[in-house]
Amino acid sequence: MIKIAEAIENGSWYFVTYQDDFDDEMFFSFQIKINDFHQLDFNDVDDVEEIENIEIGSNIWILKFDLVNLNKKKYDDIDFGNKLVVCDQDGYQYNTVCDSHLCQFSDFAKTSGLDKFLGMNLPPKIPKSGAYVFELPEYIEELYLDMEGGEIGEV
Repeated sequence: MIKIAEAIENGSWYFVTYQDDFDDEMFFSFQIKINDFHQLDFNDVDDVEEIENIEIGSNIWILKFDLVNLNKKKYDDIDFGNKLVVCDQDGYQYNTVCDSHLCQFSDFAKTSGLDKFLGMNLPPKIPKSGAYVFELPEYIEELYLDMEGGEIGEV
């Protein structure tokens, strides 16, 4: 688990591994660098009324990051987004949330990077930038990034 604020501040790359849910023999390896983590301003989203799966005005945060595939072949449609979790200081975990308008079809999705990791095409050793969204409770002191079924730590 890594502290998000420190990861942004120091600009370090972190090593990430996790096991495939469907194949016990398949492990994925990546490097990740957290670039930004900020609360979503719904006023920035074009056609905000088209958001269906997220309540307008809820406490949504955008995690922007770079990702490098360290496997020897490219991967499409891996479940990286389902494995990446934000944790609070008490160990509560918050998974990514998705809405087709917010994360894929809006102009905001394209400019914010939310559409970049949908149907991921990650060739080896080539950094890709993108973002995920998380719904969090209102009052949290410290936030951490972790991987379900895997590990995350400094390179």
